[in-house]
Amino acid sequence: MTLRYFRTLLILLAALLGGCAGINARPTITVNVDAIASGQASYKKTYWLMPGNAGISIDDLQFQEYAGYIRRGLISSSFRESQKLEDADIVIFVSYGIGDPQLHTSTYSLPVWGQTGYSGSMTTGTVNSYGGNLSYNSYTTYTPTYGITGYSTHIQQVTTYFRYLVLDAYDIDAYKRDKKFSQVWRSTTTSTGSTGDLRYVMPALVIGSFKNWGVSTGQRVSSTFAIDDPAVENLRTLRSSMKVEQEKSGTPFAYNADSSQVDDVNIEAECRRQVSIKYQNAAHVNINSLNRKVLVTGEAPNERIKNEIGNFIASINYVKAVSNELVVAQNISLSLISRDMEITNNVRARFINNQELQSNNVKVIIENGAVYIMGMLRRNQCQTAAEIASTINGVQRVIKVCEYLD
Repeated sequence: MTLRYFRTLLILLAALLGGCAGINARPTITVNVDAIASGQASYKKTYWLMPGNAGISIDDLQFQEYAGYIRRGLISSSFRESQKLEDADIVIFVSYGIGDPQLHTSTYSLPVWGQTGYSGSMTTGTVNSYGGNLSYNSYTTYTPTYGITGYSTHIQQVTTYFRYLVLDAYDIDAYKRDKKFSQVWRSTTTSTGSTGDLRYVMPALVIGSFKNWGVSTGQRVSSTFAIDDPAVENLRTLRSSMKVEQEKSGTPFAYNADSSQVDDVNIEAECRRQVSIKYQNAAHVNINSLNRKVLVTGEAPNERIKNEIGNFIASINYVKAVSNELVVAQNISLSLISRDMEITNNVRARFINNQELQSNNVKVIIENGAVYIMGMLRRNQCQTAAEIASTINGVQRVIKVCEYLD
C-alpha cells in the first residue's frame, strides 16, 4: 500500500470519528411521545388553549407562535377551538422548555503513520585507476518501510439539549361543577439533540406527536425524520392567524403538493369545517384522510343525507377519493363512544407490541364497534393489523382501507 493511500484512509477515519462522515446527509430528529387519556377524551373535542409555564401570559409572543403550530395539529385530530373559555369542553395547558446544555466528552485514538525502518539497501560504485593507484567511489540506497508508529489520543466534546412539549387537557365542566381539575388527557413529547433553539425544533415536536394527542399510546413511542422534512417546513412557515383569515374569507386551506402528510391535515380540517357549516347537527361525521383519500365514518339520519355528504366531500379541493362508511342510524351514545375509546386503546397497545407493524404508520378509527385500518402498508402488514384488531373484545367488524406499498 502506498503512503498516499494510507494518508487518505486516515483522513476519512478522522472525519468519521469527528462526525463528518455523513457529507450531504440530512440532519434528523427523534421525537418521543408518551400519551395517556381517559374514557372521556374521545368526546371532549372543543378546546381553549392556555399557557402552562409559570409567568407566561396568553399574550406572550413565543406562546402565540407555538400555539399556532399546536392549533394545526389539534385541527387534524378532530378538535375544535372555542371562541369562549366557558363554551369549551376542555382547557389545554401548553408547557414547553429546554434543559441546560449537557456536555458529553469522549476520547478516541487515531493511528500515527510514519517510517518504521528499512526493507533493504543496495550499494553501487565505480573503480578508477590512475598511475597504478585504485580509487573506489560508492553510493548506497536504502528502501524505507512505512506503517503505524503509534497512536495519538483525541478528545471530542458534544453538547446536547433536552427539549419538551407537554399538553395537559382538563375538563371544564367538572371544574365548574366541583371546583376541581379533572384531567382528560396528557401528551408528553421530548427530544434530545445538538440545537438549543426551541423555536427551530418546535414544529418537529408538533409534527412528531399530534397524531397521539387525546389518545393513549400505551407506552412511549418514537419516530425519527429529517428536521427539514416537508411536513415540518410547511408547518414552520404557517402563521397562527392563517386559520382565522381563511375562515373569514371562506377560502380553502393552503396545500403543499410536496407533503402528503400536511395535505391530509389540511384536507381533514377543511372537510370538517365545510361539513359543519353545511350540515351542522344533521349528522355525526368523522373525517380521516390518508394520502388525500378520505374515510368518512359516523351516523346520518337517512340514505339521502349520507350520499349527499359523501358527494360533497368528494368535491372539496385536493380530495382524490372518498370511502363513505356512514351508517343510517341515530348518533351513538356517550357510553358507546367510551366503549370505542377503550377498544382503540386496546388495539393500539396490541399494535405496539407486534414487531411486524410500525404502529406509527397505522391509523385506527373505531366507530360503534367497527374498526377501520388505515395506513400505507404492505399487504401482509395490513392483514396482520386486521387479524389483531378482530381479536379484541367488543370489535364487531374490521374494514381495511389501506393503501398498499406492494
